[in-house]
Amino acid sequence: MKIGRIEYLNLLPFFVFLKQSPLTTATKQFAQSHHSYPAKLNMDYLFRRIDSGFISSFVARKQRLSCAGIVGRGKVQSVLAIIGERGEDYQSATSNALLQALGISGRVLIGDRALAFYLAHEHSAFVDLAEAWFAKHRLPFVFGRFCYQTKSALHEKLARHFVQTRVKIPHYLLTQASRQTGIAPQHIRDYLCQIFYQIGVKEHKSIRIFYTHCNAQRLRHCTRF
Repeated sequence: MKIGRIEYLNLLPFFVFLKQSPLTTATKQFAQSHHSYPAKLNMDYLFRRIDSGFISSFVARKQRLSCAGIVGRGKVQSVLAIIGERGEDYQSATSNALLQALGISGRVLIGDRALAFYLAHEHSAFVDLAEAWFAKHRLPFVFGRFCYQTKSALHEKLARHFVQTRVKIPHYLLTQASRQTGIAPQHIRDYLCQIFYQIGVKEHKSIRIFYTHCNAQRLRHCTRF
């Protein structure tokens, strides 16, 4: 089983979960070595270089979906629109589309770089896109879904187990993540409290609204990964 991994702090709990799971050593080693940013992982999934992984909601629309996703119920701190600038983030399809769906002007910045920016600047310098979505629709926003290529009870069981498990990040991994990102361990802990992983009724409703926005506005991102 080839599981791809987004190398962002928001999926650090999933990485720890995989390490502690009873999966084969080969599967764990592949997940540890095969990691990238969301748009690249989308390509790997669509070209079947990986069997499963957290795929951008924008791309996951017609894929086999599990109950696991990357969810922001209000602010997430790591998906921002930088005020006074313009531009897309090449690492994300969903966040670029979300900016347009919200009608916000700014430069999209996602992931650990966005979190570092959030912590270093006044809030007047950016808009948290998940927070803006919640303010508009009173619903969480789903940035990614755990998808798999073929019908598999193992993938579904893995996703269910993950969303039901409270994952504790070992100190050594937290320290390692802090060194790699330049973000203090306490800030990483606080950040992870803003991220949720279970897809429920509200999340499904939010996804439908997001896709409706994309269809109605004929966003140019709809033809891109």
